[in-house]
Amino acid sequence: MDNEVDILKRRIEREKRARRQAEKILEDKSLELHFANENLRKINSELEDRVAQRTEELKETESRFRLLVETASDIIYRTDNNGYFTYANPTALLKIGYSLEEIKQIRFSALVDAEYTQEIQAFYLEQSIRKEVTSYKEFPVINKKGDTIWLGQNVNFIYDDSGELVQVNAVARDITEIKLSETRLKNLIATLQSGVLLEDENRKMVLVNQTFCNLFAIPAPPDSLIGLDCSSSAEESKVSFIDEEGFVNRINEILESKEKVLNDELLLKDGRIFERDYIPIYVENRYSGHLWNYRDVTIQRNQVNAIKRSEEKYRSIIENMNLGLLEVDKNEKILYANQSFCKMSGFELDEILNSTASKLFVRGENAEVLIEKNSMRTKGVSDAYEIATKNKRGEAKWWLVSGAPLFDQLGKPTGSVGIHLDITSQKEIERELVEAKYQAEESSKVKEVFLANMSHEIRTPMNGIIGMARQLNKTKLDEKQQFHLDVIRSAADNLMIILNDILDLSKIEAGKLSIENVSFNLGDSLKKACDVMQPKAEEKGLTLTTHTDSKIAPTLFGDPFRLNQVLFNLIGNSIKFTQKGSVTISSELIKNQGNAQLIQISVTDTGVGIDKQYLETIFDKFTQEDRSTARKYGGTGLGMNISKQLVDLMGGDIAIESKKGEGTKVIITLPFLLSDQDISEESSFSNDQYNCEELKGKSLLIAEDNELNRLVIETTLAQYELNLHFATNGKEAIDVLQEKPIDLILMDIQMPVMDGIEATQYIRNQLKIDIPIIALTANVLKGDTESYIASGMNDTVRKPFEEREILETLMQWLGKSTLPKADNKEPVLTHKALYTLEKLSTISRGDQIFISKMVAIFIQQTSSAIEEMKEAEATNDYDRIRKLAHKLKPSLDNLQINSLKETVRKLEYIGEEYDIEELPQLNQQFCDVLDKVVKDLQKNYA
Repeated sequence: MDNEVDILKRRIEREKRARRQAEKILEDKSLELHFANENLRKINSELEDRVAQRTEELKETESRFRLLVETASDIIYRTDNNGYFTYANPTALLKIGYSLEEIKQIRFSALVDAEYTQEIQAFYLEQSIRKEVTSYKEFPVINKKGDTIWLGQNVNFIYDDSGELVQVNAVARDITEIKLSETRLKNLIATLQSGVLLEDENRKMVLVNQTFCNLFAIPAPPDSLIGLDCSSSAEESKVSFIDEEGFVNRINEILESKEKVLNDELLLKDGRIFERDYIPIYVENRYSGHLWNYRDVTIQRNQVNAIKRSEEKYRSIIENMNLGLLEVDKNEKILYANQSFCKMSGFELDEILNSTASKLFVRGENAEVLIEKNSMRTKGVSDAYEIATKNKRGEAKWWLVSGAPLFDQLGKPTGSVGIHLDITSQKEIERELVEAKYQAEESSKVKEVFLANMSHEIRTPMNGIIGMARQLNKTKLDEKQQFHLDVIRSAADNLMIILNDILDLSKIEAGKLSIENVSFNLGDSLKKACDVMQPKAEEKGLTLTTHTDSKIAPTLFGDPFRLNQVLFNLIGNSIKFTQKGSVTISSELIKNQGNAQLIQISVTDTGVGIDKQYLETIFDKFTQEDRSTARKYGGTGLGMNISKQLVDLMGGDIAIESKKGEGTKVIITLPFLLSDQDISEESSFSNDQYNCEELKGKSLLIAEDNELNRLVIETTLAQYELNLHFATNGKEAIDVLQEKPIDLILMDIQMPVMDGIEATQYIRNQLKIDIPIIALTANVLKGDTESYIASGMNDTVRKPFEEREILETLMQWLGKSTLPKADNKEPVLTHKALYTLEKLSTISRGDQIFISKMVAIFIQQTSSAIEEMKEAEATNDYDRIRKLAHKLKPSLDNLQINSLKETVRKLEYIGEEYDIEELPQLNQQFCDVLDKVVKDLQKNYA
């Protein structure tokens, strides 16, 4: 029993151990499975991460590829198996001119040039039949605009598993320029007078022209020879040459060395002489063929031989001609000189041979000139020049040298030859002319100074006469007194007309009379000219009428002031020389010229007429028909001369039709630009409209040395309750200014002790006083006002002055308001018509500093751009004009210069959408308006 129990116990123990062992195994396996699961999960996670990363990479790659396709400069597109477009990149759409939606409705073959359609369809059908994947083909297509574009196209065919074509991918490049270049090259070679043969590296013909075929008597057309093997051509052609074997051996030698050969001479049995060039062709350092160039130089060789035969004949002529001949080598060593040169230089031939020319005949900077000229000769440059030299005796001479390079038989420069002419006497005459020109210019300056002084000296007393007459006219006068006063005023007016004629003539001759460009109404200008002259016409019982063509634009761009000056002269003459009848002023549109009109203005009278002989000299200075006319009618004889010169300055013509005893017709033809600017009529003005309350109590200092002028100013301003202080020179003016409070100075220019300019500069620079200083001057030449402003003055009033003029100036500098506009002046452009700062004010919310900066920038940029526009027009640089116009466009918009909106748009596209012939008119209008805007901004805002 015990034994059984032991056995049982041992069995149970074994089973326990077995179970523990099994549990241990199960535990180990479970642990292994756990680790395996963990590893599997980790690997799965890593695999998921890698798949996600790869997916992102693929998306990024696809995005990059799509971006590459979309931004590619090449044409990229896709079609289905029927040739209909399914995709095209932006470059393709830009080149073809269709939108993506439009092109998807089109078959590729519809774009191919009709002459090539059948060929291209056959080419790609053959590719499809052969199941070829890729191909390259060049052909032309027609874009939407009808332009031809040559494509160099790589095509990829996509087939399905059954071999059926399902898709076509294409990448093409615009090779139009290459094709044009090839065509030009082919045409050029075809028309060359030399025979050209182009062979590839395997000696197959690539290109040959008709001249080559003619030289070698080849009966076939050039195109039929392309692709033929030229290996045996030398053997076939050698029978034509004197040295048959030498001809073949030389070709083999040249082909073996593959080095460029020029001017190989070949003698033919028929007496002809050929020159041959061999040019190897390398592409990326790889030999790709060669070009043969044959020239028939038989005539040239015969001519050279004839020249050689005649050389001796002409040598004696060269030796004895009056022109000096000098030949030097590349180092300036003298090789030859003829007898005339030896005579010019004073040397014998053996004294100068092998000498250096620059050291022998010249010194200093002239030696450098010779060295430079010799260097130019080595580059093949010929020219003529003047140079100061010395002869053997050291005497100064001037030579005119015509130099040319000399070459050897291979075309390499060996030196130069010069033909010399002694121009010493001519240079002396030239020096005398320069001196005479200088003296003439000095005389002109003296004349100008004299005229300025004369103007000042005459205008100063005239200011007193006219001023006091004006004040006297304000008083109550009886009939006789009024008559005497009218005579005085008429005499003064006539004297001012004569003075102005002389000064205008002087300014025109000195080139100092400028032409303005403003908007005006021609009909108004003609009417005002007639209104001014109407009293004179009525005095003689004449009818004075005007007529304006309705087809003339209401607003023109030009100089109405100078036009009126001409009209006053012409109408005045007509009234002067007409005793009865009428004077008629009419205008007629002759031609519309784009943005301009050509207008004819005529002044017709029924007067005494002009003798035919006198018509030839009527525009000369100080000319009248005869002395009796001068006595009877008076005048300076300058009016017609000045009128002609003014018309010339305005770009027009003036002509006269007249017959003695039957009247005269003066015809002016002038071009005017059209203007879309508004012109504001100035309101009428009379004495009772003066409202100068703001001037009361202001202190004025009048610096004037002329007692009469001081009296005129005092009398004129007395009624406005101003505190007037006087000084007779600039020094006294400075003393008064330091002692008393002064609001404004009226400063005469020419005064004793210290003149007005010196006094102004002292006030500005020494006293540092910023007070308005108005130049009170009788100088009226152009440039005077600018010099006064530059000296520190603020404005100018010219003598003799009108009461209104001096009051307007005082109100401008002392008052806040202005006087009403007078109606006896020309229409003027308002600021609003030119520009406005409203937009800048809106942008900056009224920031004046910002506005001032913008105005300053506009003035600086626009002033420079105006000059650039003119320069670009002169050099036909249309691209630069377009860029400048585009650059200025935002500035024009900021200042709302609306009159140039259409002009600047046309300039932006000149030569593209708009004809180049419009450029001069457009550019002139553009620059004129901008120049006026800049000047107005400088005056009012800068």
